[in-house]
Amino acid sequence: MTNTLNQSREYVVPGDKPTATQYAVDHFVKCAQEAIEKRGRFTCALSGGHTPKAIFETLAMPEFRRAIDWDKVYVFWSDERAVGPDDEMSNYKMAMDAGLKGLVNKNNVFRLKGEGNLPQHADEYEAIIDEELKEDPFDVIMLGMGGDGHTASLFPNTPGLRINDRKVIVNQGPTKDSRRLSMTFSYINTARNIVLYVMGKEKAETVKRVFTDPSADFPVQHVGTPSNKALWILDEEAASLL
Repeated sequence: MTNTLNQSREYVVPGDKPTATQYAVDHFVKCAQEAIEKRGRFTCALSGGHTPKAIFETLAMPEFRRAIDWDKVYVFWSDERAVGPDDEMSNYKMAMDAGLKGLVNKNNVFRLKGEGNLPQHADEYEAIIDEELKEDPFDVIMLGMGGDGHTASLFPNTPGLRINDRKVIVNQGPTKDSRRLSMTFSYINTARNIVLYVMGKEKAETVKRVFTDPSADFPVQHVGTPSNKALWILDEEAASLL
């Protein structure tokens, strides 16, 4: 059962971290099965982080890999660091190494390039999205939340928070001299399923403020709309102050 404390977001607390992670896996599988049944394919934009990694590792297990027709899965990324595909900090590398490399048809994997000319790669990624999805929204966009309330690579007090006429942008990273690639809020909010995975006691205070403090102003609060709510999947520790 989902709970709603805000017109733009709802949340579910399945239990402790392993239970919440399994719920996230089951939700991903359900979204994929429904999309393939209704539209013949499943399009998803992945994120980095510990919970997505655990989700990918679980999906690669024999009992789950058969639950999805992986030849009909199309994989993109919601953000990426300014690194190459073999860098240990790469969201792409993490997902592939966690199990997706053996699941998804390589022709259906669309890497967000983090090396080289970032503005050019942002433009190219928008063109790829337009070509592959046409006017169709993503079936799932996966997100997380940092302790500072950032999501994707949309950090507090950065220019990317105000851009609403692009799908993919270059944005300032968490440090003054770093840059990232990220989908924008306006594009994230078009997805059929906007899902945030937030786990751990260290996230509890931020979660509480996001949902209950009218004066709070975190980037993640721009995710979801009244007509297209974001689903937050929380473990008991992250939800402990709600």
